[in-house]
Amino acid sequence: MEKQLLSPPADLPRVEKQFRRGQIILEPTRENSFFHILIAGEADVCYQSENGEVLTMYTYRAADFFGEIELLSDRRQPLLVRARSDCRVLLLHRDALLEWLHRDFAFTRAVLKRLCEKLLEGSQARARLTLLPIRERYLLAVRRHRDMGDLDRLTKAQLCEE
Repeated sequence: MEKQLLSPPADLPRVEKQFRRGQIILEPTRENSFFHILIAGEADVCYQSENGEVLTMYTYRAADFFGEIELLSDRRQPLLVRARSDCRVLLLHRDALLEWLHRDFAFTRAVLKRLCEKLLEGSQARARLTLLPIRERYLLAVRRHRDMGDLDRLTKAQLCEE
């Protein structure tokens, strides 16, 4: 997404926060009231199972956004978002986001476009993965964990769940 489309109007309140690699940006146990704009760095959105195992679902790269689902739907509990690298994040309260969406049709269209892209990327990835033979799914999961640097913590149960 273009950085200029993610620059909120100057009169809208916002807070900039920095997160170190590994720090949690959004916790699944807390209700989210903020739209997060990733200004710099990378962040992983993760699914955490009841037994504490974590599956990385997507990696956001600057300039992108997250946290919109909780603000634009009835779902208030976010998925876990963790800084994959040192990050700078701009936070806008739900009211400021709604005001910006109301004022700026180009921004509204950009948000809708990105939501559609996220939906399509997730659907396509799931379809591709589902259609692969089990051996190839296994190898992809192992490679993904190697690339993330957590291969030494990967369990059989986690591989089966993935």
